[in-house]
Amino acid sequence: MKSTMEDVMENENEFLFLGGRPSLDLVNTLRGRNDHVLGKRDLVTTVAELQDWIAAADKQTEWFTLELPESSPTQGELSDAVALREAVHALAVEENGQDVQDPLDVINQLALAQPTPALARIDEGGEGDGEDSRGSRFTVTGGNGPTTVAQLVGFVAADAVNLFATVEGARIKECAQPRCGMVFVDSSRGNRRRWCSMATCGNRAKVKRFDDRARAAAQE
Repeated sequence: MKSTMEDVMENENEFLFLGGRPSLDLVNTLRGRNDHVLGKRDLVTTVAELQDWIAAADKQTEWFTLELPESSPTQGELSDAVALREAVHALAVEENGQDVQDPLDVINQLALAQPTPALARIDEGGEGDGEDSRGSRFTVTGGNGPTTVAQLVGFVAADAVNLFATVEGARIKECAQPRCGMVFVDSSRGNRRRWCSMATCGNRAKVKRFDDRARAAAQE
């Protein structure tokens, strides 16, 4: 039977969507930012890995409301995604007095590529004469044509714009596990959440406390 720590370590190279927002989930693709033992583990170093993250987000999150891109990411789109990730992280862990103009510029520039709303005629039977339950003959779509990876990066950047401009931006926390570094929006009652997840770092802390107590008892 595997130990809790073994269960936890199996998640080290998996995509985890624990941030509560698209932009923070992107930040968390660089794992172990504060891990001085194993070091950092970047899960999106190639275009294939970025495509895997997009597919995982589509399956595992509620925020992924766009159509999956028809084309694979380009090297340039990968570079933009990584630049966005680091810009959002810089704001998430910002300290008073820190110069954040460069991260702001990155986020604002990439947000320009977000899918723009488009008005469309509700079409029933190919005749364009449908209507919804409110009697409206028109609906809003996410944009014109399939989503591109650049638009998806823009969507995540736009989420960062909205995040940091609202009260949720003030509720961003870094996991209390010293070696973790994952960030999340604390939406818990009383703002008391400490861990990225009880199933990962929360259990890791429990295992450490158990080991410390066992070690202390053995020395008595």
